[in-house]
Amino acid sequence: YSNYGNLPTEVGTYSLVVITKENNNYNATTRWTVFSIISNNNKEKCPITFNAKESYVLGEEAIIEIVVPEGITYTAQYEKNEQFYSSFNGNIPNQAGTYSLVVDTNENELYAATHAWYVFTVV
Repeated sequence: YSNYGNLPTEVGTYSLVVITKENNNYNATTRWTVFSIISNNNKEKCPITFNAKESYVLGEEAIIEIVVPEGITYTAQYEKNEQFYSSFNGNIPNQAGTYSLVVDTNENELYAATHAWYVFTVV
């Protein structure tokens, strides 16, 4: 499945196999342990943060970054007056106003689906 290091990220039963090589003091040895990764029904919400400011100047070249753990998929959109404004593309909107950047992550083996938002203004 993979080299030793981190626990597997998928639900299932695994064997960790350790094989030593023979040397002057010891014979070659093989040992293993079997363990399971189970689904956690009490999953934490996915951590979502935003690399962004609270206010931007119209025409300013700025990028908003959504930060989620590696491998997490999400959808994101801008809303204005609690209505869809546009899909998220990283750039700030090109009209003055107050916006919400709304992010929804999908559930996976580690995290529950999460809904988060960040509010900012363009002046």
